[in-house]
Amino acid sequence: MVVLSNDPQDSLSAELARLQPGLGVLQLPVSVIDQLQRYRYANAAYLAFFGLAPGELIGRTPADVYGADLGDDRRRVLDRSLAGEFVILDRVTTAGPNLGRWVRAHYMPVRVAGQVVATAILLVDIQHLKDTEEALRENELELLRLNSILSEHLENTPLAVIEWDPDLRPKRWSGNAEAMFGWNAAEVIGRAAQDWRLLYEEDGTGIDAMVGRLAKGAISKASVVNRCHRRDGTVIWVEWHHSALHDDQGRLVSILSLAQDVSIRMKTEARLQHMATHDGLTGLPNRLILTERLNSAISRAQRLGKRVAVMFLDLDRFKDINDTLGHAMGDELLKEVSQRVRHTLRQSDLLARLSGDEFVIVLEDLEDEEGTDRVARKILDEVTQPVTLGGHEVQVSASIGLATFPDDGEDAETLLKNSDSAMYQAKNLGRSSVRAFSKTLSQRRDSQLAIAAGIMRALRHGELMLLYQPIVDLASGRVSRVEALLRWNDPLDGIRLPRTFVPVAEEVGLMRELGLWVFEAAARQAAAWNAKGLDKFTVAVNVSLSQLRDPEFVAHVEAILARTACAPAWLSLEIDEKTAVKDLETVNQNLGALRALGLTVAIDDFGTGATSLSHLRQLPVGTLKIDRSFMAEIGDDPGDAASREGRTIVAAVTGLATGLGLEVVAQGVERPSQLQLVRELGCQAYQGFLACPPVKAAELESWHAARQ
Repeated sequence: MVVLSNDPQDSLSAELARLQPGLGVLQLPVSVIDQLQRYRYANAAYLAFFGLAPGELIGRTPADVYGADLGDDRRRVLDRSLAGEFVILDRVTTAGPNLGRWVRAHYMPVRVAGQVVATAILLVDIQHLKDTEEALRENELELLRLNSILSEHLENTPLAVIEWDPDLRPKRWSGNAEAMFGWNAAEVIGRAAQDWRLLYEEDGTGIDAMVGRLAKGAISKASVVNRCHRRDGTVIWVEWHHSALHDDQGRLVSILSLAQDVSIRMKTEARLQHMATHDGLTGLPNRLILTERLNSAISRAQRLGKRVAVMFLDLDRFKDINDTLGHAMGDELLKEVSQRVRHTLRQSDLLARLSGDEFVIVLEDLEDEEGTDRVARKILDEVTQPVTLGGHEVQVSASIGLATFPDDGEDAETLLKNSDSAMYQAKNLGRSSVRAFSKTLSQRRDSQLAIAAGIMRALRHGELMLLYQPIVDLASGRVSRVEALLRWNDPLDGIRLPRTFVPVAEEVGLMRELGLWVFEAAARQAAAWNAKGLDKFTVAVNVSLSQLRDPEFVAHVEAILARTACAPAWLSLEIDEKTAVKDLETVNQNLGALRALGLTVAIDDFGTGATSLSHLRQLPVGTLKIDRSFMAEIGDDPGDAASREGRTIVAAVTGLATGLGLEVVAQGVERPSQLQLVRELGCQAYQGFLACPPVKAAELESWHAARQ
């Protein structure tokens, strides 16, 4: 599941990082202004055009840079563009080495996930065009009388000048027209344009209609951009400015056309458009194109009674590739996977990349479900073929979720959401598999969404709380440590245990906020108890794998310790055994940094995972906590088979830990016979209902005082 930032400025920063390499090489001035009307980017051409340094522009508003010279028309156009409108404004520069020159500013909204986050401003110098327009305007009424003077003037303009007679045959063809199109005047004067193939055929219908309106006097002037052929057969983009002259009886005398080659500009705009709608790494369509194409596919399927399938593909354990071989090799893998998947599809099928290692496939014109299954299996077979990356042979797999129109949704958003849910179910079933959406998945997803919303509400409204269970030293009977246990006081369902909501928080990306709340609450309580001199209590906090993988986790811990005035020695971290071995390198690195701060580390629920002796030697831990399930098997009858097995496991773990110099804490001690056993086996401490159940902080203080 993709979790996007709600901050448009974060989205714009990510988008600028992706677009900057392409924008930097453009020859035309380009700048980007965000929704706060601050300059966020300007390429070298823009800075040179206005004689600015980056520090004079970036982070400032246009009003800051240009002051009172910033006209109201520019302000209004900027507001319109930031509201989502594509606007073109001709204006005169008011600053810099090009002061007073006419430029044509193209304001192009920048969208991320459908939201306008900024506008990109592309400038084109049109001073020559304005000069020519001004000259023509001054001389239009005297055009016939001053023809010879005007002809000389037109020959000197950098624009191509063509004058057409009433039959739309050239009667003037300037030297710049010859330079632009390749034909000389003798080849075109008096000949119909179709005889020498000037107009690009696909643009003909619109141009014919516009020229007809000019000829009939419905309009007096028109501007248009279209494609034209050159004499050598190449195709260029041309910006035309046409002006029609009629006599007193309304009859067409001639049409004067000024033209300039704008191929570079059109290529630049096309490139910007492509970058906005396609993934920069793989070149695949992004979410914007995906949504448009999927909506179109659904509309066609509705009309024709067809089916549309949406496949949500996610690579399995892609993060491991990035962590072991580096992000550059991970990018190469994504490009290879995208090519392989593309080759399995028909030309009419759509493959899009959403983000990271998430892809979406849209299949149209489906006759039966078997065809969809065959495509999915073919994709998985292609993806699982070995890939050589940097001299290493790597084999990956993928999980695919499938949703079909109209059975699993009647709009793009629903189909994408349901295929995403099915993909996560495929991962839960063992990865490298295909899972079709079902009503059960829908119910599970709805339940997860409800829990996720409840967690966010609980964080906002103080519905979370910590209970504390003491850890008793077997030799002295003293209690100087407690474990903090999270509970959610749900207004609807009452007290909820972590197993009912923490896995959902992990899956939907809320574990950072939830984990930091627990850490800060425990730190505040530890500081409060130690301020009372309560036997220098250490509070143990459970930490998840996603927290230990968070590159900012250590910094967050340091900030919490400073904010709560909690000494590092007053906190202990507990990680379960399965977490410790899933990402050993990252876990070890972050645990080492936390240990260096002064926090102690324990492995929780030991004996249920796959931790080896070598793992224990690598991890910076000082305590092993035996999983309570083994203690539960130990009954009062030593002859019972389950009881014997439990005793054997506890004895083995205790012996292993003792050999490594680690402390052993037995969890789940509920009967005196179990306490006697762990004492005989050499455990140093125990935790369980025999001593005290999990209680609130004030109750723990009372329990401790009575025990003293």
